[in-house]
Amino acid sequence: MPRLLRGARRQRYRARRDRFFVACIRGFRRGLGWIGLRRASMLGSSLGGFTRWLLPGPRAVARGQLAMALPQLAPAEHDRIIADMFRGLGRSMAEIILMDEIAADIDHWVESEGLDILDQALAKGRGVIVVTGHVGNWELLAAFLGLKNYPVTAIATPVKGEALNQENIDLRRRVGVETVPRDGAGSAKAILRTLRAGRILGILMDQDTRGKGVVVPFFGRPAFTPVGPAALAWRTGAAVVGIFIHRGPQGRHRVRVRELPLPDRGSESGEARAAWQEEATARFNLAIEDEIRERPDEWVWWHERWRRGKLDPVS
Repeated sequence: MPRLLRGARRQRYRARRDRFFVACIRGFRRGLGWIGLRRASMLGSSLGGFTRWLLPGPRAVARGQLAMALPQLAPAEHDRIIADMFRGLGRSMAEIILMDEIAADIDHWVESEGLDILDQALAKGRGVIVVTGHVGNWELLAAFLGLKNYPVTAIATPVKGEALNQENIDLRRRVGVETVPRDGAGSAKAILRTLRAGRILGILMDQDTRGKGVVVPFFGRPAFTPVGPAALAWRTGAAVVGIFIHRGPQGRHRVRVRELPLPDRGSESGEARAAWQEEATARFNLAIEDEIRERPDEWVWWHERWRRGKLDPVS
């Protein structure tokens, strides 16, 4: 009985904590709304810069991975990238909280290049898999597509707390983005329905996750990488494109669509399928790597990307 009581108290505590976080987000939205997006972004940048000193563990992971991935840069440059990364995440958080303000004037805040590539992929009628990563404000990337009336569904990892997770889902819905939980009950069927309906399926695939994956190069070193996008492309025949977002001057952003040619498809054997998916995944990794190399300050370097891969360079 005491154990049951402790469990019930724990559940009540988590529910109250969850509601508290949601109330804080809504309070921040009202408070930041009074000062406007530009000032809120500056405040977020300052808070992000300060936060890095409160997180020595993630900061150390980021420094170690930067030294491994970009050894040609000096340690002082690594530190600058880490500082800019934290400041950028702070700005992104402010932008997410005030997404409604951005949505009211999306063409002012976000410009794009290569949307014709996405249009051509959609025209094939088999759905489109969008490969992207935790580069820049990825939530704003999804919102941009939704606000431009593209039929987009995002695969997202649920955050802890039912109310907080629902707040995120509702935010995406307001800007025209549907959400499918990663690895949730019925997720696989929902993902297939999305593509068979000719929709866009957005997948962040730049982290070492629990799902199925293959070890392919990332910054020249073996990294365990989700194979889901390649497996879906093989199974459904959906087109695959890369879409990324980068921060520009004056608080604006630029969305870039790039073609991701798939390997030639040979036999239908299990061995051929596995080889095809591995090669496709390696190509997707390279596309993400190219974007990070261009703007290393916009990637989340504290995630242990090479946790299950060997650290030796790929020969």
